Amino acid sequence: MTTSPFYPFLLLQNLKKTGLFGYSLTMKKLFLLISFAAPLWSLAQSATILPDGIGIPKVTALPTCNTVEKGKQVFHSTTNKMYFCNGTNWQEMTGGGFTIPYIKTDNSAENLLYLENTGVGRAIYGKSVTHTAVRGESISGPGIGGSSDSQNGVVGISNSGSGIYGYSAYGNAGYFQSDSTQPALYVVNDKGAAAYFQGNVKIIKELTVDNNKGIVRSNTSTQQKVVRLTAGLGVNNLAVGAFKDSGNLNYEDFGGTPTVTIGQVINESSTGEWFKVMIIPINVTPTECQLRIVNLSSNAVTMAGNWHILVVGPE
Repeated sequence: MTTSPFYPFLLLQNLKKTGLFGYSLTMKKLFLLISFAAPLWSLAQSATILPDGIGIPKVTALPTCNTVEKGKQVFHSTTNKMYFCNGTNWQEMTGGGFTIPYIKTDNSAENLLYLENTGVGRAIYGKSVTHTAVRGESISGPGIGGSSDSQNGVVGISNSGSGIYGYSAYGNAGYFQSDSTQPALYVVNDKGAAAYFQGNVKIIKELTVDNNKGIVRSNTSTQQKVVRLTAGLGVNNLAVGAFKDSGNLNYEDFGGTPTVTIGQVINESSTGEWFKVMIIPINVTPTECQLRIVNLSSNAVTMAGNWHILVVGPE
């Protein structure tokens, strides 16, 4: 039988008229009777109304949560936490902020954490003394996504560790996009390397250095590299129309046959029209070549000097 919340008052009104066991109620007896009847009222409720608060039902295991139990609240005496039923699952009620460290796992298509600041302050501020201030990790998407209409999409500052650290097993560890003329990513370091990349770096459009100056380009997808070195060359009384081949000129390994170009002379001493002597790279391989010295002047030539050599080829 369901006890009506007005039952104690109806009972008192009836007893006041008829008397209790043939006696009329005095005020003192009336208060005693109210104190006796109040627990009967509380038994019909989900919570107990106490003089100094409300007693929430205590459980050691969360009961069933469904649409019928939606809105129900319980206190888990093992975890010492409050929970409420949202109609599907029990939701922890963390009052007064997070308990650090706070760890929560959920499977949802919605944002698990959404913070919006309409003022001039930050929505999220992360600071670390010796480690990464903010870390983003994703299995298939960007590790960290940054977007801004007027300022930097992502800013990372660290005193001793990484300002921003992104890791992804399959997708982009970091993705930066800008719809304005300003850089999507701006990195500055006055004391060391501004950026460090371990692995291949892919550039979709042009890569420029030193205030819009270009670098080595190729008509193929193979990465090109440049090697600059110096070669000492000399001939003694080389006849008109004659030539002399130098020894092997060695350079670091290339992924294919490079292009060897003879640059300017550094110093020379000569007799005859040495400036009419032609130097031609021959027998070029990925690791070495020879230089053929041909006398195109009208007299024999004796000369000795040093020339800059530029070698450009596939990595």
